[in-house]
Amino acid sequence: MPEVRAARRLGSLAGIALPTRVEVEGEVEVTLAVSLAPSIVTVEARPGAGAEMARRIAERFGSMPEPARWIGPAPLVLHSAPDSLLVLAEHRPEGELADELRALLGETASPVDNSHGRALIRLAGLKARDLLAFGTALDLAPERFPVGAGAATLLGHIAVTLLLRDDAPETGPVFEIVVARGFAESLWEWLIGRAGRFGYEVTAPDG
Repeated sequence: MPEVRAARRLGSLAGIALPTRVEVEGEVEVTLAVSLAPSIVTVEARPGAGAEMARRIAERFGSMPEPARWIGPAPLVLHSAPDSLLVLAEHRPEGELADELRALLGETASPVDNSHGRALIRLAGLKARDLLAFGTALDLAPERFPVGAGAATLLGHIAVTLLLRDDAPETGPVFEIVVARGFAESLWEWLIGRAGRFGYEVTAPDG
């Protein structure tokens, strides 16, 4: 049963995001992977309850993230819009994260489990910023979009939430992209199409 659930949550990328390696002049400068079964929960404060929601989040997770910033990473809590959060975790039993947030927030907010309606793609490597620059108007320079940043944007005309998880001079940044399930295949094709100029590797699904 866990394997069946995990495959369903991989959604439209099952059988598409397969391990492969394409080198350009012997180099691979971008890596891509799909998280097999992420827990993705959106949270919106009820009218007049934003401050109390923030207080409960800070009490449970140590702080309430600033707008367009996340804390975490297990779970990752992104302040995605006024009085709204996106909460992301991997390797959690199905439904557990949403249940935890409902118990924590009570009447202050309405957590919605979007795990089956979203896909999570990880993009990393020394040329990851260059690839994303083809499709987003966000300024992804390290000083403008540092580790801990997250924002809703368009990527290749597809609405996504983009997060910067990590960044190291030797290996490059690690971005995570949350996309609606119905657009996941189109976004994957867009990413692979542009990754080909850099050399890329698709690793086995993480889950």
